[in-house]
Amino acid sequence: MVTLMATSGCQNAEISTPPSLRYVATAEQVGPVAYRDPLGAVSPDGQWLAYTRDRFVEVIPASGGAVSRMGAGQHDLRQLAWMGNSSDLAVLERTFDRGTQTWYYYDRQTGQHKQLWPDGRWIQYPSYRRLPDGSRRSDLFLIGIDQDMGLVTSPARPVPLTGFAFDAQQGEWLGGSSEILFEAADGPNSKLLYRVSRQGGVARLVHRFSSPQVFSGISASPDGKWGAFVAPGPDGYLQIHRVNMAGGVPQLITSDPTHKTQPAYSPDGSRLAFTVVSYKVLFWEAKVAADL
Repeated sequence: MVTLMATSGCQNAEISTPPSLRYVATAEQVGPVAYRDPLGAVSPDGQWLAYTRDRFVEVIPASGGAVSRMGAGQHDLRQLAWMGNSSDLAVLERTFDRGTQTWYYYDRQTGQHKQLWPDGRWIQYPSYRRLPDGSRRSDLFLIGIDQDMGLVTSPARPVPLTGFAFDAQQGEWLGGSSEILFEAADGPNSKLLYRVSRQGGVARLVHRFSSPQVFSGISASPDGKWGAFVAPGPDGYLQIHRVNMAGGVPQLITSDPTHKTQPAYSPDGSRLAFTVVSYKVLFWEAKVAADL
């Protein structure tokens, strides 16, 4: 289930009353594994919600209404991002073995999609690379883009992280295109939020937390002040939290008894889209007719 949530009133140091939620749409999950969790993203003008359903991209007005579908993609859809015109989307398709990762351009008006770099100056994304000793590690990568023509201006290169030995699992632009907020893992159920310059260097630790989700997703607020992440709440359910980029005690954003994943800030920072997941196995019995 992909849900829009108003976050007005969350500016105080502590949250006394959880914000109200408004149901928008439901996206069925293909299977009970984290990499198949539906993704959701709010358009820059706040008028549309895009989310993934299997290998399709579906778009619905944020106020509710008819759903339009684009796709299907050739592989699993692993990242979803709106372009600045609120009409087009960039979608990362990836094979199960991570051997092929390709960005596609989706046109909301026509429903067509094709391989193309999104319209902007830079694309940053996580991907694996081989180290000299033959081991594999996930790093952040950058691609330079001509924002007028949508052409590649510099090939993909890793963001050099000085003295960093962990897997960088996901990155988000932090209030612009000069700094990146990224999530890393240093062990089972152990996660960290770092911030680093686009040019690389020493990454600064913002927050450490525990979560059993491997790819739960993070999101940075448009003003670069907050980072949203997923971790167990006091009730044991996976809830949405946010932490100030200057550091400090994180704030609980959601509190209903459901598991959450994949938070995404709206362009004005007043709302968050996220996915609610429910893993259920149903057992049925059926009478079998006697042999004739």
